[in-house]
Amino acid sequence: MGSRRFRTALVTLLVTVGTIGVGQARAENLVMPNWPQLLPANPYTPAGTDPLGWDVCKNGQPSCPSNVIREMINRWQPLDASCDHRAVFALTYLRTTQEFARTINDEPGTFSDIPWITHEDAVFAQLYFNAYDDYAAGRPVPEAWRIAFDNARNPNLEGMGDLLLGMNAHINRDLPYTLAHVGLVKADGSTRKFDHDKVNQFLDRVIDPLQIELGQRYDPIFTWVDAEPSPADEVGALQGIRGLRENAWRNAEDLVSTRNNPIAHALVKQNIETQAAAFALNIVAASTIPGYSAIRDPYCAAAH
Repeated sequence: MGSRRFRTALVTLLVTVGTIGVGQARAENLVMPNWPQLLPANPYTPAGTDPLGWDVCKNGQPSCPSNVIREMINRWQPLDASCDHRAVFALTYLRTTQEFARTINDEPGTFSDIPWITHEDAVFAQLYFNAYDDYAAGRPVPEAWRIAFDNARNPNLEGMGDLLLGMNAHINRDLPYTLAHVGLVKADGSTRKFDHDKVNQFLDRVIDPLQIELGQRYDPIFTWVDAEPSPADEVGALQGIRGLRENAWRNAEDLVSTRNNPIAHALVKQNIETQAAAFALNIVAASTIPGYSAIRDPYCAAAH
């Protein structure tokens, strides 16, 4: 099961590598199939959680999204001002979280349990903050994050590579642990997968303005590969992200299901870490262009 899931997720990653940031056709005007909603949760996943050992926003307070956004802005601004390659993912994550906050405020019926999804959002962000701070302090970080942060100093990695390295480390590596921490099953025994899959809907609304902004601020490659007016490439990217998030849910099910079996639990964790690291290496190989620093860095400097 694990190797088959890995192969499926790797295909998803390669589709995403080939299409993210390509095309500016308006995704919000398309009917985007949210196919993960058709896939049922594992009915044998037990209630309870697999705690991380710390917590934030435990009760899903309404103030949590704005607190997360404030922290993201404070971290992104100096990266943006200095054209640090880490700004690409930092801005992407900021814009995504801002859309999440708008959704729960303006469309509260989107999710069945807003405190739960708000708790998840805060824990998810904290894993990114922790990895960023640990790396900056010279402390060990998950391998997928190490590869991402190391390659932020790679002068020849194009901007989509930085974006995908951050997405991979955060979705493939961090999201399973986040979901297992906040729990996959409601108190009445029903699954929370429906709320998890609803996230795909607001992600669809982010990609169009985001790829334009990334192209304006950081790297012309986001617009050079524009296939407008065809939406096929953009649809491929969005469906690729759905695949990564579905894979994360299944890994979270495995974490919760094996939490009382130390050996099995360790193997699930090893699979998550190894898979995310392998994806990261594929991204670096696919996104490195010799001599590209002569284009990307001066472009960003001129844009600022």
